Parts: sequence; C-alpha cells; structure tokens
Amino acid sequence: MMKRKIPRLLIWTGIPFAVAGAILATRLVVEQTIMSWRGGPQLIGGSQNSLADVGLILLVLAGLLWVLVFAIYAVLRRTLGGRLGVSVIAIYLVSVAICRVPYATWQRIFADRIAAGGHAGGFMTRAAAYGDVETLRALIDAGVGVDTLIESGSSALCCAAEEGQLEAAEYLLARGADINGADGCSPLAHAESYEIRRKKEVAQLLRTRGAHQAEQAVPSDGHKPSSRVPSDGSTAPADAH
Repeated sequence: MMKRKIPRLLIWTGIPFAVAGAILATRLVVEQTIMSWRGGPQLIGGSQNSLADVGLILLVLAGLLWVLVFAIYAVLRRTLGGRLGVSVIAIYLVSVAICRVPYATWQRIFADRIAAGGHAGGFMTRAAAYGDVETLRALIDAGVGVDTLIESGSSALCCAAEEGQLEAAEYLLARGADINGADGCSPLAHAESYEIRRKKEVAQLLRTRGAHQAEQAVPSDGHKPSSRVPSDGSTAPADAH
C-alpha cells in the first residue's frame, strides 16, 4: 500500500511564509524590547511603513491560507510531511504567535530591565493612560517610583486622570501616589479638563480621597497648561503650548 504524503511542493511553498513570519516576529520583538529599553515606549510597527515592510506583512497574512491547505492535507493523509513539514509549519505558527504578544506583556516580563533604565516614567505613564493595572503593578514592584515623572512633568496618576482610567487611578493611589500631583502636575485638573463621564468618576475619586481643588483646569480647547509650578512659588499660569 502506497504511503500517503503531503505534496512536497506544498511544503516548499510554505518556506517563504515561515521565513517572512520569523523576520517580522524578530523585528517586533526587537522594537518591544531592546529599542524600547534604549529609547522609551515605541509606536510598535511604526517602522514597518516601507513597501518592503508592507510586502512582508502581506506575505505573513497570505501564509494563513497556506496553513489552511496544509492542515487539510495533514488531516486527510494523517501526516505532517516529515521533519521538513513539521519544521516549516512550526516556524510559521510560532512566529505568528510571537507577533501577537501584546506590547505590555514584554514590559511586564522585562520590568526589572525597564526599572533600571532611563525611561521608566514613560512606561508608567503609558500604562496609566491605557488603564493597564497589571503593567503598573509589575513596574512598581520592580522598583519604579509611583510618582516618577516624564519630561513634561506628568506623573502616572496625572495620565490616568487625563484619560479617565478609574481603576488605574485607584491602584496608583493605593500604592502611595501623590494625590495632588508631583512637581506641580495636578491629577484633579486633568480629571476636570473635559465633561466626560469616566473623567468625572476619576475626579470624584480624587475629591473623595482629599485632593485639593485644582486652581487651574486644563482648558476645553485642548491646550494644556504647563504642569510645573514656577520656581518663585507663584500660582500664575504658565504659557500654553
């Protein structure tokens, strides 16, 4: 009886898809780890904007159709095509799985590395703005200060208030965040900047916990005042940007 096999051509056809997947996965991992450690939070996939990069992504997506055909042959012929077939399908599937790992997951895995770098504040404020409590927990547990500031003077609590992230704001307060802001950044001012329900909830939380009434809310035209208090200690508003 003739042994049933997957057509060799079908297996070889999958090699370009597997290679494209491996290249794309490698680039994304580098962006989300090494590049992020060196330069702070990245716009993931932002570097993949050339025709070659678009072609790479399309090739990986086209590989899904190949996987479907391969799977049909594998079921009907009860074989994965030997070592070559197993290797090709495994490389492709693992690469696609890696591409789907969320950016925040890499931040949690390498929280210690981020905490030791110079961009911890950027990752804290990003997590707060997205309401990502798990990443906030990982970073704080790794040693990042809860009130660590970014260059603009904003803290994680300010960003949580700005984006109306109630759960993140509650968590940051529980971990000892300065309810009135650090270095002049006012969480309450950011929470009161727009008439949005989720921001009102954060503002109510801050007031309940004893936050001072903001002396200068963020204007409704979207131009935010500087979050830094003038060096002379006055409360005169800074120039809007």
